[in-house]
Amino acid sequence: MTGPAREPVLASDAPLADGVNDLDLEPVLAQLLDPGGQHPGVPCEQATVDIALYRCFLALARLCPQEPLVPSPRIDRAWHAHMLDTRTYLADCRQALGGILHHQAVPAPPDGDRRPTEGGSLEHTCRLAADRLGVDLAAELHAPGLDPVGHGWRENYWNHPAAVLIMDGLLAEEPLLTVAEVADLTRLSRGTIYRLVDTGDLEAIRIGNSIRVPERAARALLDRPRRGG
Repeated sequence: MTGPAREPVLASDAPLADGVNDLDLEPVLAQLLDPGGQHPGVPCEQATVDIALYRCFLALARLCPQEPLVPSPRIDRAWHAHMLDTRTYLADCRQALGGILHHQAVPAPPDGDRRPTEGGSLEHTCRLAADRLGVDLAAELHAPGLDPVGHGWRENYWNHPAAVLIMDGLLAEEPLLTVAEVADLTRLSRGTIYRLVDTGDLEAIRIGNSIRVPERAARALLDRPRRGG
């Protein structure tokens, strides 16, 4: 795109976590504007939009933990700038996301290969962002002056790298279930599942207003003696 930068606008009812909104990303903006950095000469207006897009990407990761997400090249640039200060990055992730947004290296496909990679796809990520946040993460896909060499570009194809949010205390590949899925698996009512979570008898993670239960914790319910069904 060669038009003026546009600030991404969240839908009024978007469940953007307060923790993500409260993150101080001014140091990341400073990295993007550093004349001696990896992308010198980025206009301040453009870098500001990139930070806003990155903030939306973080919110999407919080809403969709363990879902492989693919950042656009400009979001990826802001993400890398954030990761340069590793201590701050880890603290910010735990503060806003409840875990670490991991960088999962996915080899770029050969020229002309448009099949999705194992790490997901940008198209899928943009659909999630539109549905969950009301944001078009691809609106600023083609960044003026962004050299695609070495960044996984294949024509207009971008499926590299992937981001995966792993909540603290979870294994990297551990599936998370909704309350409805736990009820179906255990043949208990949803009310019972909510009560077990509230009393601490069932391990669960709260993501905004949603509850997710590690699959191993749900399956452990099957081994517990039942008292009256």
